Amino acid sequence: MLRKIAVRANIIYVFGLVIIFAGAIWMRVNLPPMPFSDRDTWGYLQPALSQLATGSLDPTHRGFLYPAVLGTILKIWPNFVAISVVQHGAGLIAGVFLVVAWQRMRIFLPLGRVVQPCYFLAGWLMLTVYLFSYASILYEHTIRPEAFFPLITILCILLATEVSRRILIKSSRTISYAILVVLLTVLSFANYYLKPAWGLALLVAMAPIMAIPGQVVTRKLLPLCVGFLIVLALFIVPERSFHRTVNGNSSFLARTAFCASGEIIYGVLKQDSSLPASDPLQTAAQQLLPYFEAAMQPPHRSLPFGFSRLNPDTLMYGGAMDKLRKMCHENTEELIAACFTYYWRAWFHDPLAMLRKIVLQIVYFYCPWKSVIYAQGQDFHLTARLQESLSNLQMIHNESSYSWPPYQKYKQQLQAWVDQMPNRSIPSFIVALSTLLNPLYTPIVLLSAGLALWTLLSKTSRFSGLQPSARWCLYLLSYNFAMTFTIAVVHIVAVDRYHFSQTIFSILSQSFAAIFLICAVSHLRGHSSVNAK
Repeated sequence: MLRKIAVRANIIYVFGLVIIFAGAIWMRVNLPPMPFSDRDTWGYLQPALSQLATGSLDPTHRGFLYPAVLGTILKIWPNFVAISVVQHGAGLIAGVFLVVAWQRMRIFLPLGRVVQPCYFLAGWLMLTVYLFSYASILYEHTIRPEAFFPLITILCILLATEVSRRILIKSSRTISYAILVVLLTVLSFANYYLKPAWGLALLVAMAPIMAIPGQVVTRKLLPLCVGFLIVLALFIVPERSFHRTVNGNSSFLARTAFCASGEIIYGVLKQDSSLPASDPLQTAAQQLLPYFEAAMQPPHRSLPFGFSRLNPDTLMYGGAMDKLRKMCHENTEELIAACFTYYWRAWFHDPLAMLRKIVLQIVYFYCPWKSVIYAQGQDFHLTARLQESLSNLQMIHNESSYSWPPYQKYKQQLQAWVDQMPNRSIPSFIVALSTLLNPLYTPIVLLSAGLALWTLLSKTSRFSGLQPSARWCLYLLSYNFAMTFTIAVVHIVAVDRYHFSQTIFSILSQSFAAIFLICAVSHLRGHSSVNAK
């Protein structure tokens, strides 16, 4: 009887998943066939177009991986519709692997009559939130690397799950460990080269490797070496080759860190301005201060959360960075050194202010009333996005790229769809669900993380059954923290693509944390009942 109930429950669960996928496909099919472009698109698209149109590479300040993917797609299928088809396909496949990962990590939770139905419901909810996310669909339909980020991320989590499962059941198959370690290493680095904001989350993804028991050489060191050699061949060497003729990408981290710490660096410059006129620091301060002070004068862009005087983007694009580049004689190495020198001097000048900046950026992500975990947008405003896409394409600087026929066709398609494209929107219940889950995220994170730590540190036997789920709960929650911390250190979190791109592991970690709390209550109640008897 129980087996029949379990079979029926599984059938209902799978049927529900099919309906969710069908709805998600329908949402994507009803968008215009060609992808959108934004202000960053030219940096990704121009290298691909120049290679296809002229046969010579024209790199930009962006990384090489996503432009290489675009070039491959357009070479195989020379139509810009291919980009949106492939990217939406990647998003849907990410949903498939999300379900697979969810099922595979069920092993970390204790058995119980309450757990399974809750686990099924959480699986439906998790998949619905991800596949119908306003941000997820929009990123898939825009020429941006965020389209592939969820797929590689969930593959990393799935591989980490498989490693951890084998550790839990004490598997002795060395070859399976080795293969998983190689794949996890390669994909973790691939995600970093696709989206550098992944940052410290790379270490989180690879953390289960350190827990692999026995045979250190064959299960850890050798596979890691193989993985790093593949990373060297696939990512590091091509990246260096790609940017041999342009140095913007190599200085991007330094420039970003400089501008994001601009409010504190302003204090450093004010201090330097009082030095003797013969001091080079005084000369540099006198040249840079007018640009900083101009950035503080209205009108200026709205200030991001945690900033009281200036917007980092104003420094990056408003003249200060151009002036610093000229002071460094247009030499990239000198520019990087100058940016990092001021960044570290800001730490010495006012470490509390630098810490405050980082903490406030993390607070922004976890603040319940900010609602930045899941996008709550509804209308896609397709006509406006198509018009904006046409405007953004004018930023493609290499004129020879314009002559490539598929690119001309892409522009014509955008123009043709501007006047005939009806608006599309996310279902209201999805928006309501995101609105509900946003403020619940942080309380669930804090409760589950606190309980998980208590479970792991407790010496009583009644918590032993919860320890695998406690470890896994903390592991999943650490993805959001690691990526948010990375962004907070060098940039600002209050940028939509930085927090909404985390949707897939935000909903995964929140769902698992909620189930962990339910399991803990059920486990403790059951333990109390046994003791009472």
